[in-house]
Amino acid sequence: MVLDSIQTYRLAARTDILGPVIEKAIKNAGSPTTASVYLELRSLALQEEPPFKGFSDKGALSYTSANGEVKLLTKEALHKRLQRRAAKGQ
Repeated sequence: MVLDSIQTYRLAARTDILGPVIEKAIKNAGSPTTASVYLELRSLALQEEPPFKGFSDKGALSYTSANGEVKLLTKEALHKRLQRRAAKGQ
């Protein structure tokens, strides 16, 4: 008896833990500009509102990723995220 091998594929789910927080910051700021959104996010980070853990000495916002790793969100990285968001028409 010959059994065919079965291949299974697992799709990796990407979780954007910052997406909802950035949307909230845009709404609160009233503008999708990097400077205004960054100020709102900085305020949330200083209050340590999840997923934020605070503000790093490098000028970046510290947050906990979906994998539990502490990462930094720089102003430049936020700018790139906002540009991609604008390109999608959001």
